[in-house]
Amino acid sequence: AKRDSDYRMANRGENRLTDTALKRVRLVDGKTLLLDGGGLRALVTEARGRRVARFVFRFRLNGARLDMRLGTWPDKSLAEIRAKRNEARAKARSGIDPRKAAREARADEERKAQESARRTAEARLTVKNLFEKWERLHLSRSYKDGGAEPRRYFSKDILPLLGNLPAEELTRAHVARVVDSAL
Repeated sequence: AKRDSDYRMANRGENRLTDTALKRVRLVDGKTLLLDGGGLRALVTEARGRRVARFVFRFRLNGARLDMRLGTWPDKSLAEIRAKRNEARAKARSGIDPRKAAREARADEERKAQESARRTAEARLTVKNLFEKWERLHLSRSYKDGGAEPRRYFSKDILPLLGNLPAEELTRAHVARVVDSAL
């Protein structure tokens, strides 16, 4: 049987750890620190019967020793974590703080997602938008009075209840609710 020191010291260099080693390492006081090489370290713990390893990349930037969290195994594979380490290491070597770059990338992705959601929401026709389109194209031309009665009915009975509802979500139940409230 291998001892803890065998896991820590075997295979000097990078990428020393394996899934098997993470599963089998003996925990001391509920935790063990393992080194994967290349500045990557894992704190292995067990919680609620589940073995987890939290990976941190330790690097130097402008003379300061800094740590960057890279994720948790088994939620992320060792290959994913090592790829993130390699990317962070390349940035640190070029003088860029990889933590700051990762924060900026996440913020940029979030901004893009919010913008996409906003554009999607704007593109969706609501019952009110649909009524306004119908009013422009048909209602004002089809009635001598410009469609005053249908316009009043929509303004009083339909739009307050369903105006902001996306048209594709309109169901029979919505129409029944409007009819029942108008009676």
